[in-house]
Order: sequence, then structure tokens, then C-alpha cells
Amino acid sequence: MRSSGCMIHFKNERGFTILEVMFALVIVGLVLAPALAMQFNLVRKIITTAGRSERFGLAKNFVVIVHEQQVADPTIKQSNRTELVPPTTLNYQLKSIENNPALAQLPGLHIEVVEISWTSLVGKQHDQLVTFLFRPELNDTQTKK
Repeated sequence: MRSSGCMIHFKNERGFTILEVMFALVIVGLVLAPALAMQFNLVRKIITTAGRSERFGLAKNFVVIVHEQQVADPTIKQSNRTELVPPTTLNYQLKSIENNPALAQLPGLHIEVVEISWTSLVGKQHDQLVTFLFRPELNDTQTKK
């Protein structure tokens, strides 16, 4: 080691220069950027799917609640419910099948539609749970009226 003024110079230089370290960081960044973007998209899809799955569970529970109400009052064709956690609006409709000629031959077959609405990070979301319901007694109450 020898000294020249304020600078110290080493005869055997070991290690990397700052330029080599910067190039290495740029290469690592270019390699990892697509992987991080894919990870972000995967996490977003997982969160979206989990939220949708939870809301379909709420819709199924809502159908069960409406069925219990229909035992007491078979004329119930529509019902609404707002869940607070997670914030969700559910709208139930019971429709008879008259538009489809193949299914209209089955008396007592109805379509239940639960419209699910919520606001997520991406904006307002809508989905539907559609089920078929076979209840001949609903046709009997409709024809008696």
C-alpha cells in the first residue's frame, strides 16, 4: 500500500467496481421483473376468486333461506337481501319455464336466479347463481288463483 496525497491505492485490487455491481443489478432486475408481474397477477386472481367463491356461498345460503320462507308462504317469487360482510346485494327471483319448449313440458319445473352484486378493487361486479327447482305444488297454487 502506498499513499499519494489523500488517495490510497492498493497494488492487488480485489472485488468489483461499482460499474460491475450496477450491471449485475440491472440484469437481475430484468430477469425478476416478469416473475414479479406474474406473481402480482396470480395474487390478484386468487383474491378475486376467493371473493367470488364467498359470495356464491352467500347466494346458496340465501336460496335456502328463501326456500324456508316459501314453506310458510308459497307465493314468494322475489326476495332481496343485503349482506354487510362482505358487502353484497342479493336479489332472488323464481321464474316459471315457459320460453323453452323442451323444458316447458315438465310441469312444476322453475328457474331460480340469484343476482349477486358487489364492489371490489376492480369496480362494480355482477354474477348470477341459476338453479332449477322442481315443485309441482307451485303450479297448483298458480292455477287455483
